[in-house]
Amino acid sequence: MTKNNFQKLTGDERRELASQVKALRQRTGLTKKETAHQARITRQTLDNIENGVTVPQAEILERIYDTLGVETSDVIFESGTQKWLVMAGTLIEQIPPQHRQQATESALDVLYRAVRDTPKHTATVTPLSPRTASPQEPAAEAALRVENFEAQQEFMQEDP
Repeated sequence: MTKNNFQKLTGDERRELASQVKALRQRTGLTKKETAHQARITRQTLDNIENGVTVPQAEILERIYDTLGVETSDVIFESGTQKWLVMAGTLIEQIPPQHRQQATESALDVLYRAVRDTPKHTATVTPLSPRTASPQEPAAEAALRVENFEAQQEFMQEDP
């Protein structure tokens, strides 16, 4: 989220992002005092934000997110989706690193099937894990899935 996007957030959107501050702070291991100091706010203000007492101004919320090292991009999800993403990310980080990829791919495959099986869904969705074509699925569709999976695997293995 760019600085301009922070400024464009509605009160409800800021409230939703603020509701995630405590979990994000705890995940980073920073204390309230450290977070407040680095974000240039009082510990009481941070307390009020974490407890839902106040909805922070956009610039304060941006400083907190910067302090917590949260990558802000131009992608803004609906508030409900954002909450699920934070919860999923927190759970993923609890999985031992050697098991994360398999667990995440399994979870994404479940999500893919839910989207695919939703009658109102019209977009094309490609799961992350390769499978062989089933009698109900054309071979070309299965090949596309394998191709996307391999491209994602190469991307994940690239050095940052």
